[in-house]
Amino acid sequence: MNDLSHRNAHNAYRAARRAQSPLRVVVDLYDQTLTSVARAKAARLAGDPEGEFTHMSRAVHILSRLDGCVDATSPRTAEIGGLLRRFYGDGQAQLHYAKRCRDHDTAVARYASVHRQVLAMRDGWAEIANVPPLGRPATPPGGQKMPTPAPSGGQNVPSDRAARVG
Repeated sequence: MNDLSHRNAHNAYRAARRAQSPLRVVVDLYDQTLTSVARAKAARLAGDPEGEFTHMSRAVHILSRLDGCVDATSPRTAEIGGLLRRFYGDGQAQLHYAKRCRDHDTAVARYASVHRQVLAMRDGWAEIANVPPLGRPATPPGGQKMPTPAPSGGQNVPSDRAARVG
């Protein structure tokens, strides 16, 4: 691809992103986070610490940027803002803990836990944005919601606030 066609493709992509609603952009950011967490876990399983670090860092960066968009100071949004800030902070701490963890099984479980948590949040935002969910069946044409399957793989691993760095 030459420079001109690359630039045209990049401009077309940027124009399409600007046309999306802010809610759809949030859902896309959650999708990118899910992909990064899954890749970090896969890199851990493959014994690739550099790849694990790269993908874990990408997920942390996205959660950090989402956290930066939260307005927890407005009385109108303070309650949900506080919940989102805790969610993003705990997610970042859990990802760092998974990367630093010496026990392979615990690290893999932590990545899986973060993935489940982000997936649940993503599907909540997707419902608001009228985007199909990933973690449960979409609403069928008749309008009845399908029952949500029980989560597999056990409970989420609790956050380790002591594992936070800094």
